[in-house]
Amino acid sequence: MLETLLVNLCRRRTEPFSDARLVAPLEDTAQWRSFVDFASRHRVLGLSLSVLERSGCFPADTPRGHEIGEMLRRLRRRSAGFGFARDRIAETLAGSGVRAVVLKGAASADELYSDPVERDLRDVDLLVGRADLERAIELMSGMGFTGPPSRELFDAYLDHHFHLPMWHNAMPLIELHWGLAKREWLFDLDPDAVLERAASCDEGGVARLVPCAEHQLLHLVLQNLQEGFSRLSRAVEVDRLVASGRLDWEVLVEQATRGNLRSATAVTLQTAARLLGTPLPARGMRALTPGPVSRFFISAMRPQAALLEQRFERSFTTGMLLQLWLLRGSTDRVRLLGRSLQPTLVMAPEPVHAVNFGQRILRLGKLAALQAGLTLRGLLSQITASGRDQMRFWSSQASSSERL
Repeated sequence: MLETLLVNLCRRRTEPFSDARLVAPLEDTAQWRSFVDFASRHRVLGLSLSVLERSGCFPADTPRGHEIGEMLRRLRRRSAGFGFARDRIAETLAGSGVRAVVLKGAASADELYSDPVERDLRDVDLLVGRADLERAIELMSGMGFTGPPSRELFDAYLDHHFHLPMWHNAMPLIELHWGLAKREWLFDLDPDAVLERAASCDEGGVARLVPCAEHQLLHLVLQNLQEGFSRLSRAVEVDRLVASGRLDWEVLVEQATRGNLRSATAVTLQTAARLLGTPLPARGMRALTPGPVSRFFISAMRPQAALLEQRFERSFTTGMLLQLWLLRGSTDRVRLLGRSLQPTLVMAPEPVHAVNFGQRILRLGKLAALQAGLTLRGLLSQITASGRDQMRFWSSQASSSERL
């Protein structure tokens, strides 16, 4: 019930949300707390509360309506603080000749949502060229920001990561990017292309650079891969971006191909369509959609249900199995399997290699068992009508019997 309600609250609409049957359980305190926790985990709490407030389902003079209003006021103050930090830093860097592109929610909150509070923010992400990185760090240090606490950890970020955390005692965490994915990853988005094709945006009153629409979407795809397709907020942003009409689908396909992101982009778009009704052009999807074998196994994973359950995030091996079928060609799949045997570098509080060799071998065994189970599930699904419905992930319309 909570899944159905949350998805319905996240859909685009021209009329206020008005399904009293779905919101009725929220009168119960335990159900309300479960809902707030569920929406928070999917990073759509602000959006959900905003829609509920506008719906009038809980009038402001009722206890639940009052609570919604108070939560939104706190979230709006927080959102305003993020906007202030974003604009001040962007202005400082631009004023010193550093080309910086605002990424993720800090770029989209003012552009794609009716109220910035509807886009959950945990930090502010900025992309600069590698040549400008030291100058950007120097300028931010002058504003009171500090980086990693030790030189060893600082160097580890530069050598093995793609962004640097910068802290301030009165402003949000800033992640200063020079890349968008780890070098050993098999999926990527060219940071130089993002910097080159960035466009100026002055929503909110301060001019800043944001990625072009195609790169905005591909960065969401990359985040889906990094986070295991585990946030409804990503599907919401994809939905809003597609509906904005700003995407050049030929450019999107070309850039996705360069970064090995075609199949992952197709899954990201199709998941948004299945959950939120995102309109997708047939021609663009044909160019992105993987072959029949990959489609079969991806469908057997039931991506939309997995997203709501955050299944891929909870299991490293399950997430790797999805990545295996999002790659195209046996060479990259073998490389991914080889990568699973490499130690995992964890950089905080100090750089250490986690997961020993025995555990990494166990990963491969578990991956083989998961693949065998997935094959069996896909085959057995063909026996019943409901099973076949659940395997129709790639069809244009969701079945009425399909689970959210």
